[in-house]
Amino acid sequence: MAGKYTGYRLMATSKGVVEVTPWEVGEPGEGQVLVKNLCSLVSPGTELSRIHDTHTVSVGFPCSFGYLSSGRIEKVGPGVTNWKVGDRALVSMGHLSHLNVDAKKDMWKVPAGLPLEKAVYAGLASIPQRGVMCSRLAKGQTALVIGQGLIGLFAAWWCKYYGASKVVVFDRVPARLARASQFGADVAVDPGADMLGAVKNAIGDRANVVLDATGTPNVIAASFELTKDNGCVVVLGGVHKPVTLDLYTHFQKRNLTLVGAGYSAPEAGTGTEQANRQLSLDLIAAGKMPVEKATTHVVPITKAPEMYRAFIEKPAETLGVVFQWPE
Repeated sequence: MAGKYTGYRLMATSKGVVEVTPWEVGEPGEGQVLVKNLCSLVSPGTELSRIHDTHTVSVGFPCSFGYLSSGRIEKVGPGVTNWKVGDRALVSMGHLSHLNVDAKKDMWKVPAGLPLEKAVYAGLASIPQRGVMCSRLAKGQTALVIGQGLIGLFAAWWCKYYGASKVVVFDRVPARLARASQFGADVAVDPGADMLGAVKNAIGDRANVVLDATGTPNVIAASFELTKDNGCVVVLGGVHKPVTLDLYTHFQKRNLTLVGAGYSAPEAGTGTEQANRQLSLDLIAAGKMPVEKATTHVVPITKAPEMYRAFIEKPAETLGVVFQWPE
């Protein structure tokens, strides 16, 4: 149909069920560009909580999900001067084949020569970046990152980037621990039941900064005990269940700081999302941020339903999943 663009999108049609469904948009309006998605990245924690309805804020079914995409400008609407047809862009549009997007918001030009399956990581990498910035990690301090999913991997990388003298990471999956050294971890261990003993064994003391990338209530509650006096605990992972904290013993009496890292804000010392995502893009393009080492699957969008099952059934083998969309 003239003026209409028909393609596909991912939908959670019911709890735990992902399907590729039809999707249609019209011509770009004033100040908009039509973006054709070519690569989208799964953000496992957020997306799985939507698909399995464990998110604190339930949106019901059917629902769309995702927010990490890279593609190409297919058409430019009236009044747009900063983009042209054929430009490659990083866009917060999720798992949609195409979308009309405000040309002045949430778009970044992909550097020449940078493959889109690498560029698409920049949006996710900027999340732990602001977490590390929130922590006020000082050069020479120590850091502990709990959880080595994608957010945890990049959190360790940013800790090193901002000058941590020693970065320790915890996880229970051997494959994730093996990968962690490529993202800045000096020590990567399964702490077992004694997390305090594990961090003291690795550092010789508690850590100056502890970043939780699990979103797990009992782990977050234990993070205070792992943090050095006057240190900081950062909650990076989405927390979708109540957390019981001993605010007297391991927080108030030890001068600790607890920080959420939900968005970038200059007043919080975490810059802007535009600048942070641009830095990630530049670092990826320069080969300094090894996003390809986090990628376990690059598959056609038609394989999306089985990949979401793999996150649940084969977690040790499934981490960075990039969907390729047809040209």
